[in-house]
Order: sequence, then structure tokens, then C-alpha cells
Amino acid sequence: MKRPYRRHILGWFLFLLMLSSTALAQAPLSIQPRYEEIRRFDSTLTISSSGYAQCSSDISTFDSDSEIDLTMSLQRSSNNGRTWSTVKTWDTSDYGSAALEGGWFVLSGYSYRVKATAEIYDESGDLIEEESVESSVEEY
Repeated sequence: MKRPYRRHILGWFLFLLMLSSTALAQAPLSIQPRYEEIRRFDSTLTISSSGYAQCSSDISTFDSDSEIDLTMSLQRSSNNGRTWSTVKTWDTSDYGSAALEGGWFVLSGYSYRVKATAEIYDESGDLIEEESVESSVEEY
């Protein structure tokens, strides 16, 4: 009499185990960077058919009095992204938010990305955060 009861419990256990693993497998995994002072930080790259790379980066902070030093670099790789070299650099400084846009003609046969680095300073001029973001890689 005890065996059917055990099978019944084991069956329910396996059913719940399969149900939970299916639910976990279908849940999208979203990993977001955690910043202290940065509200939003993005970089994008698009390359036209003629080889013109349009680069942009923008950042905003929670505190509008925070000074931002933003540097954006167009980078090139010839070895599947193992190493990157800088092709062109732009920079700016502002308070609370900053944005850069720039363009450059690139050579074919390489992978390209935009890497942006921001340094955030408080009202006293002390560095409180330094972060980098990279765009998706574009082939040309």
C-alpha cells in the first residue's frame, strides 16, 4: 500500500521540477550594469555602404551638478575582437548630461565598435565614478 503513495508523490515532484525548469528556461536574462551616479550611458555605431561610420555616445547622471568628462573612440579590430586599436577620438565635458556624435570613413575588411568612457566628478572635483560602454560590433 505504501508504494503507490510514494509513486504518486514522486510523480508530483517530477512534474513540479519540470514545470519550474521550463519556466526558468523561458524567462529572459537581462543583465544591467549597476552605476552609482550614472542614470543612462549608451554608445552606438552604424556604418553606411560607402564606409562612413556614424558614432554616438550619450550619458546622463542623477545629479545635474556632477561634472562629466566623456571620451568616445571609434575602434578597429582585424582579429575577431581579440585586440582593438583606436581610429578616431572625440571628447567633451558638461554637467548632468553629455553627448557626442562624430563620423569617420573606415576601411573595409575590419570589425568596428565605439567605446565611450566617462569620468564623473562631484561638486568638489573628486572623481566619484569611471565607467565605459561599448557599442555592438559592426563589420565592414
